[in-house]
Amino acid sequence: MKRKIWTQLGLEPWEYELNSIAVETGMTAHEAKNKVVMEWMRAGDFRPLLWMIRKEGMLRAPVVGLLARMIATGQLRVKKGRGRRPDPEAAARDQFAADTYEDFLKHYEVGSDELFEILGSVTGKGEGSVRQAVTAKRTKSKPR
Repeated sequence: MKRKIWTQLGLEPWEYELNSIAVETGMTAHEAKNKVVMEWMRAGDFRPLLWMIRKEGMLRAPVVGLLARMIATGQLRVKKGRGRRPDPEAAARDQFAADTYEDFLKHYEVGSDELFEILGSVTGKGEGSVRQAVTAKRTKSKPR
């Protein structure tokens, strides 16, 4: 059975690379880690990033900056799986609509149907969506 050289050395390939860069260039350990992790990230391999997070528990500014740029430019995306993914923005909008509905009913004299219509217009999703959000909130908060 053939084993990878990295297993035999007890190192990951990026660990070897960063150690050799630090020795050859005189970079500090942190500079070398940042350089290697960012090179691997640009190549689409995030294992060194994960290793660095696990090992150090934090990221330094250059790596965080690259990560932010990759997210902003669309280079870093979550792989689409099967089925429909949950929409966090829709969940926040529904929460807002349900909370606003309940607050307005408590503090203002306004008709329920009128409030559903107004909130549907404000959220851009319609009266029916607001009704569903309020029902879901009430169902969720009921003790069983």
